[in-house]
Amino acid sequence: MLLKDGSGLPLKNLLFEFYLSALNSDSFDARIYLIHAFLILGLRRRLVLLLSLILNEYNNLKYDPEFRKLLTQFAIISEPNNIDIHFDIDEKGFSKRYGNYLSELQKLKQV
Repeated sequence: MLLKDGSGLPLKNLLFEFYLSALNSDSFDARIYLIHAFLILGLRRRLVLLLSLILNEYNNLKYDPEFRKLLTQFAIISEPNNIDIHFDIDEKGFSKRYGNYLSELQKLKQV
């Protein structure tokens, strides 16, 4: 029921959306996705604690390349098979958040 009547975002994508929000400096959305992932998906408490700590220190770390690399690698692990939800025909391409993620992926490939 939640999969059909919710925001249109499949539940398994909540964690991926958390990482996209964090990479885009949107800590409010990141917190919401993390809370939902914890409550709905039943993530382990220790993982949620670690990710919460990352969010709390985000302002100090957001420009650190190693930190961004870590977030990007976490996003890779949780990336869904179907990313159509991030493609916006009206904007002529991917959403800004997903576009930023793609640019972070390119930085990983350069290393």
